Amino acid sequence: MEEAREIAERGEMKLWLADYYLESARLARSEMHKEKMAEHCGQAKRLIEECGYHRRDGELEELASVSHKPPRAWRGFASLSRNQIRSTKSEIRDKFK
Repeated sequence: MEEAREIAERGEMKLWLADYYLESARLARSEMHKEKMAEHCGQAKRLIEECGYHRRDGELEELASVSHKPPRAWRGFASLSRNQIRSTKSEIRDKFK
């Protein structure tokens, strides 16, 4: 992804750069990095406004509205102990063997 960002920056491809920041925000969210996610959303918003790339407004709003919540896949795991998580992972792995 970094290579795509570098190419987009060098070529002044602002629409592609906005897409990069949106995807980076999604990645940061999935990795539970709130600060990075907020930073990438801010960059994406700036580029979207600057270019009039409002096709991505919905995606940006969706990211902003869930920035305080963990991804669905992580919900419920916060209250589990390490051993419970390991056994849950093992059960899921066994189901798909």
